Amino acid sequence: MDFIFGTPLWKLDSNSFDEKKITEEIFNAQRSDPKGISLSNVGGYHSGSDFSTPLVDEYIKGRLESEGGLNFPHKVTGRWVNINKKGDSNRPHNHGVMGLSGVLFVTEAPELVLYNPAKECLLKLDLPSSHVINGKSGEIVVFPSTILHWVEPSKSDDPRITVAFNIRVNI
Repeated sequence: MDFIFGTPLWKLDSNSFDEKKITEEIFNAQRSDPKGISLSNVGGYHSGSDFSTPLVDEYIKGRLESEGGLNFPHKVTGRWVNINKKGDSNRPHNHGVMGLSGVLFVTEAPELVLYNPAKECLLKLDLPSSHVINGKSGEIVVFPSTILHWVEPSKSDDPRITVAFNIRVNI
């Protein structure tokens, strides 16, 4: 666990991640709900919050419960897929007071921006206003669900695929 602007951030490196199989599983699941929903996404695909596939679920659970993961009682609640093509993005949002939020980077996924919640109160201090995560395939990041975050428009010709989820703690 690291800290950004006094806030915990877990970054779990890729471990035995099969990008090809998981990407295939996600696109197969998308066929059952090709329109998805519109929430924070600007363009792109956003599944419903009940997205669940065996390989994705197993991978997330395994990484969160492994060494360096979350060493306290927790439960993943709600999972959804975002697939952004070139020019697609996600508007600033947070996940309320759920506890924690996480992102599995299925593909290379640059420019997840986490906003410093103290920046408004401490304008005269030389603090960073944000922290940018350039996710690598198979990595997972976890941060407090109250943190405002967004995704900059994709510059890649390849799909930017992530699985987002919430985590209840101390269950």
